[in-house]
Formats: sequence, structure tokens, C-alpha cells
Amino acid sequence: MSASQTAHAARLVQAQMTKKGRRPQGNYTHDAFQWGVVQAIHPASSSGPACVDIYLNGTQNDTNNNLTTNVAYVASYYPTVGDTVLVQRGMFRNRTSRVVIGKLYGTPSPYPLPLGNIDPDTNRYVTGPGALWGGTGVPSSLLGSPGDYYFRTDAQTSGEQIYQNVAGTWESVGGASASTTQASQTYSVSGTLQVASGATGYLPPFYLPVPGTGTLDLVRASVRSGSASIQIHQNGSSIATCSVTTTPNDTLIGVTVANNDAFAPVVASVSSADGLSLSFYFTTTY
Repeated sequence: MSASQTAHAARLVQAQMTKKGRRPQGNYTHDAFQWGVVQAIHPASSSGPACVDIYLNGTQNDTNNNLTTNVAYVASYYPTVGDTVLVQRGMFRNRTSRVVIGKLYGTPSPYPLPLGNIDPDTNRYVTGPGALWGGTGVPSSLLGSPGDYYFRTDAQTSGEQIYQNVAGTWESVGGASASTTQASQTYSVSGTLQVASGATGYLPPFYLPVPGTGTLDLVRASVRSGSASIQIHQNGSSIATCSVTTTPNDTLIGVTVANNDAFAPVVASVSSADGLSLSFYFTTTY
């Protein structure tokens, strides 16, 4: 039965009661369907199956405050205090036999999956506090109880993957924190620097493994004597030029790097330089 059909059935029940001049009190209703508001939830135990206490037909607003206790519910319904639900009477209009068959309205769509706290004996969901839920998007305020947790399966931003129900409101409590690491690669050339000509003076590239995202932040370089101009190549293309002297000098770069990018220094010009020390500094986040 769809939500619209169950809501229509509940309205018919109320209309029939009004026509008969009856007080809208669940304990005196003889119709096959009733509606109610969940007041308390009782997990399955040795004394009986999981059940709920219900104010039938809204009697929580009556001065008598009539509460119908220990009403069973179908396995596909995951109860929350305050739910407005459709209640079906037992066979032969036995007023003591009732079962909740689902919400009349307000159910989040799609309804999140219960991730834990399943009673293996009854295969019913045991409610919180501390119940676990999972689904896409920010959890609905109609879902869960205070103390419950919700794991958001579509969140890609750090800190938005886990929520906790605090006093009826879902609050983000974090998730997998991003890990940031620093990496470096150093070239040391003890002899005289040369402008590359084939294999002569050639400085081979290295490959950088990047598990997530990363940047080449800067290059620091110096020579023992003389001076040189060195280009920094990423995948064969020049991205910066370093002026190298006997004083260590930083060249800020800040380009994005990807997994297994190739980096290499290429000597563009040289003036009696030897003893090169050149370091690449990277930041990677994953």
C-alpha cells in the first residue's frame, strides 16, 4: 500500500468515526484501520517481539491520554518516536490484535538502510541510542533517534561522512580526515655541469607516486662554484627556471602534480659551475 493509499484509508476511518458521532479515541474504534502516533519503542527481548506504544488516532492530545501499548510492527518498518503510522486491526476485528504496517507520511525517500543492531532472533531492527544508518545525502530530520549515527555514502569532502543525532538534529561529526604529507627528491652532481647534448650532461627524470592530489611547491638549488640556469621539466615540458649560484636559492613553483608525473632538471646554461645540489619539494593530500 502506497503512502497516499494509507493516508486515504486513515481519512476514511476518521470520517466514519465523525459521522457516527464517536469520540476519536483509538480504544473505541471498530474499523479495520486506525492511525496513531508512536510514543515509545521497545526492542525485542525474552519477554516478546519488538513493539511500540501508540497514541491511537491522536489521543496524546486527549485529557485521558489513552496509550495503546505493545503494538507489533512489520519488519519493513523502522520506528521512530513521533511517527504518524497506519495501524491494521487483527482478524475478526479483535481489538487487542493490532500491527503497524508503516508510516502515513514523512518517510525520507529513499529510506536509509539500517546498518547494524539487527536482532538475529527476530530479524528486526533494534532502535538506538547508537543505532547505525547509511544512505546518500544529508540525513533527514525524520530519521532516527538521539544518539544514532548516520554514514553518508556519497560524501567526498572530509568531515561530511559521519553524522550523529543530537537532540533530534543530525550534526556532522567528521569522517575520514585528509592526510597531508611532504615529499622531496634531490639531485646531486659532484662534477662539472654541462648543457645536455645527448647522453652528455643528461640528468634523467624521476617519477612521483601521488595517492591523491599534490603540488610541486618549490625547488631549492645551489652549486659549489660558478653559476647556472636550470629549467624544471614536468612530463617533458618546462614549468620553471632556476637561477643557481653558490648561495642556496628557492624557486617557488606551486604547480599541480598527478600520479607518476616525470620531473627532471635540464641545464639551460652554465658558467664554470660544479657540485650541483637540487631538491624538489612536494605536498600530497589523500
